[in-house]
Amino acid sequence: MPKFLARRKDANWRASREDVGIRSASTKLPLTWLPEAVPDPMAIVGANDEFRFVNAAWETLFGYREAELVGHKITSLVGDGPIVSAIPFAVPADGQADRAEMIGRKKDGSWLPIDVTTMRHETPVGSVRVVMVRDMTERWQDEDLSQAAQELDRKRIADEIHDGSIQSITAASLRLQQLRRGVSEPADLQILTTIEELLEMTSVGLRELMVKLHAPGLDGLGLATAIRELVEVLRADDGVSTEVRNRLQHQPPFQRRVTLFRIAEDALRAACTARPRQVTVEIDDHNHGFLLSVQHDGTVDVGTDFAAAADRARIAVRARLGGGWARFDQRVRSLARASIWIPAAGAVLESAP
Repeated sequence: MPKFLARRKDANWRASREDVGIRSASTKLPLTWLPEAVPDPMAIVGANDEFRFVNAAWETLFGYREAELVGHKITSLVGDGPIVSAIPFAVPADGQADRAEMIGRKKDGSWLPIDVTTMRHETPVGSVRVVMVRDMTERWQDEDLSQAAQELDRKRIADEIHDGSIQSITAASLRLQQLRRGVSEPADLQILTTIEELLEMTSVGLRELMVKLHAPGLDGLGLATAIRELVEVLRADDGVSTEVRNRLQHQPPFQRRVTLFRIAEDALRAACTARPRQVTVEIDDHNHGFLLSVQHDGTVDVGTDFAAAADRARIAVRARLGGGWARFDQRVRSLARASIWIPAAGAVLESAP
């Protein structure tokens, strides 16, 4: 994060706040009182995206005094949103507000998920943007806790399958092996072989179901291991050649791990509907968070897109609930790519295995 150099506002700047008389193009009412009157964090930025004014709530949220921000670009504090441009928000027309969920950076170097609303206003000296933000930390934490609770339920069901059904099948297979020793008739041996094959198929199916419910790697071996367990199942189901490239320097905390795994699961299943020959998954640390990329060479029913519209929407919603974003790039060199980023958790990161 850029380090702002604190500077004292000159007297003319404070005077300009009163003299410019920022006025809405539609109401012609002065807006100089607005930042102080609004309880939410609010800033007014010029057409060049530099801070003009911020209110006390903005100073409290980001940790900067107004004197430290005036003259610096708002993009130094607000970024990594779903819109890729020099300005992390867009205002389509005068008087129309635009919203986006992004990541804000505080003076101490920490980040926080924020909901950003912007609106353009015209003044005698040009256009300005009114920017309001809302701290989304609590909602993001609630989503994490909800998903973690769901994952615990999945783990409980997977454990019951392992301790109940799979153990019973294993015991039955051992009894059949004992029974085989006393059987000599070819017809009877064939029946035993058929039963053993059915038990083996059932056992394999249940183990695959366990991975789909809750990959064992999520509990200790790490995100990359869990995704490899998942792609092994997909390889068996769809005959897809897969590769997982893990560049994580730190293992995500459990709740973030679960979020990334479920997003990867949706992305991989969506990719497989295009009947690809090769699917590649990349996991990397990126900008105080984690970047997951999935690319494939399939084209059936999706054309140049990564996946069908409904599948892309589901992936985007999962990423947004995790405080991040999802982007779907146009096909390059016959490969379609989905890139998903979510912020790291506030807890201390665990060491990567």
